[in-house]
Amino acid sequence: MIINKIKKFRKVKNLTQDDLAKELGVTRKTINQIESGNVLPKIDVAYKLSIILGATVEQLFLNDDYNKSPIWLIYDNVLSAGIWKCPKLNI
Repeated sequence: MIINKIKKFRKVKNLTQDDLAKELGVTRKTINQIESGNVLPKIDVAYKLSIILGATVEQLFLNDDYNKSPIWLIYDNVLSAGIWKCPKLNI
């Protein structure tokens, strides 16, 4: 569940909602709404959130079933290695 994932990652980093809000440039209320599942963040905020929390966007916002797929494991390894371009897919 998205709600628990973001809160869990935030707590692992010993961040309060206020701390995370300051780092993201949003209000504490926004963090509260994201964690409670009332809103989904814009993609740029989701990306910054993933960097701050040390997780991929997929880990934060997809259900846990994606981890069972080998393609996602490869994708996570590529992201972890800092390889962002995929020439065959032209991205």
